[in-house]
Amino acid sequence: MANELSYSAAFTFQKGNLKEAAESFIGLVSTIAGGSVYHNAPSIATSEEALPLGDVTAAKAFFVFYNTDDSNYVEVRMGTGASLDMLYIPPKGLAMGFFGTDITAPYAVANTAAVVLEYWLIPD
Repeated sequence: MANELSYSAAFTFQKGNLKEAAESFIGLVSTIAGGSVYHNAPSIATSEEALPLGDVTAAKAFFVFYNTDDSNYVEVRMGTGASLDMLYIPPKGLAMGFFGTDITAPYAVANTAAVVLEYWLIPD
């Protein structure tokens, strides 16, 4: 089946008297190798935790992360270790994209208190 995954993103930014900047994007992926979506919403502590992946291989997987917390941010790491932060997700923030080919075990860590990080993974 064609266009098995479609996704979109949009933003608008305006500050003071500056001209408004706005854009929207639509992406389509013709075929997806896997046949399922993995969804989870774990509580992420202030010490890093490996993110469960279900039967999804992280490399090249499409991801959507949503930080449900009102005041604390969360960071997603390529692996274990503070020097491997790859995503900063602010309170009530969203991140969407595709993991790189070298990511096998992503980790997450919350800022000053535990947060619920809701996410979806779709394998390539």
